[in-house]
Amino acid sequence: MAWRTRPWAQAAAAAALVAASSYVSSWCTHDVSSGAAGGRPVLGPLNAGFATLSYERDADLPLPRLVVTAERSAATDDDVIGALAFVSKVLRRRRPFSVLYDMRAITLPTLSRKQLGLGVDWAREQAAPLDAQLQCIAYLIRSPLVRAAAQVVIRFLKPPQPTFIGGDADAALAFARDRFAVNL
Repeated sequence: MAWRTRPWAQAAAAAALVAASSYVSSWCTHDVSSGAAGGRPVLGPLNAGFATLSYERDADLPLPRLVVTAERSAATDDDVIGALAFVSKVLRRRRPFSVLYDMRAITLPTLSRKQLGLGVDWAREQAAPLDAQLQCIAYLIRSPLVRAAAQVVIRFLKPPQPTFIGGDADAALAFARDRFAVNL
């Protein structure tokens, strides 16, 4: 089954990666956000409790980037609804963009079944605009073990967008810059 016909898979994979990363990661004692987000906000930032979201223009990228930085707190239903509304605003712009999931500083966000369901339902509803607008995906994950597991998940799901999984923000930026150069 193609990625486009099962948009819930991306939401489920992201939730699994978050959970796995929190299981093997220790508490951060240094600033892991350095270099991940450095663009000028176009929308946001939105602090959704469990994550901070910002839609940014970066001088090093020809297209905007949605940056989702995982935080060390539990999600509420309102947090999840707010985060999904923010991404819906990005999609309503009807412009190509990339996404960076910076998951280097997280602990388990304790998403409930209801919250996971909200994300899965939203992803199903937004499958067409996501496929049309999302140009590439980058995951920043601290643990080499979780990065390896994430690579397996991505190989299985085969998203239409090029996907980067690593721990270095500069490499993620270079990946997005190179993909945009190819796609423009």
